Amino acid sequence: RPYVEGYIINQDYVIYQEENTRKIIKPDMASFAILGSGLAKDKNGIYYQGDFIKIDTTGFRVVDVIRDKQSDYREEPIWRTYKKAFRGTKQINISDPATFESVTTCYFKDKNYLYYYDQKVEGADVATLQKERANEEFVSDKLNTYYQGKPFIYKGERVQQVSNLIYKTTTHVLRYNGGYDKERAEDYFVELPDYFDIPTLRRLNDRYLIDKNHLYYDESSYPLRDKDLRVPIPKENLNKIKLFKVFVTDRDKLYRGKEPLSGYDAATFGVVPGHYYYQYDKNGIYNWRKKLPFHYTNRPEYGKNFFYMDNQRLFIYE
Repeated sequence: RPYVEGYIINQDYVIYQEENTRKIIKPDMASFAILGSGLAKDKNGIYYQGDFIKIDTTGFRVVDVIRDKQSDYREEPIWRTYKKAFRGTKQINISDPATFESVTTCYFKDKNYLYYYDQKVEGADVATLQKERANEEFVSDKLNTYYQGKPFIYKGERVQQVSNLIYKTTTHVLRYNGGYDKERAEDYFVELPDYFDIPTLRRLNDRYLIDKNHLYYDESSYPLRDKDLRVPIPKENLNKIKLFKVFVTDRDKLYRGKEPLSGYDAATFGVVPGHYYYQYDKNGIYNWRKKLPFHYTNRPEYGKNFFYMDNQRLFIYE
């Protein structure tokens, strides 16, 4: 492998080289420009690894650079113009190249369809694709989860994503448990106990879920250490809960994750927006358990009588 990968621009010609390959090309020198990922262009078209593709370059964009298992994990750009899309030098059949974009490092979409690399995923609803995903090989829409471009079927049932790590069928709740390069899709998941009311189970935020009977906290780490995700809030208080990222209160008690916290007033608890490690209640302002030493004369209310200046890490009260 004697050659360093890249384009070498001379006065009236260009060399592209990589590993054991060296190519001399003669583009339009005045408009020639290197784009990265083995790509370059001139007024007449696109070059990939020195090979010329005559094309209108309007709307050119590198959509993503993939490392495909089927090609020994070699990197290859997926790119498009307003009218065509390519994987390296191979044109791929995209219904609307102008809207073609990356979903994960394996999945792509345009306004009409979802694609696994350059293969259309039949039946997928691109309008309802979930933004949360635990593994790049999985993607979900409102009804189904797909693994390596095919519907993920668990014990004969389709799988629906609830949150980043929690999925469900009509009879089981599954939790992504980490790992890569496993043989089957189900090998990535553990089955949770049957304490869920599956029809009403839904996501509240990145960590918390709820059904008609319980609030749940998912620690978002794997492998899962505790299969009991229930937060001990009474069923009758579920309509009173208020979430603050990793905190939740039913106005009676305050919890961080599943653990009850003492030392705060649950009814007036809040967090500084964007900074959950700073909290407040009617009695004061806190950096976790440490109460900031203001002389408190009135109840702290963020945005009214106290503020946080993030660029200076400065609190102002009254």
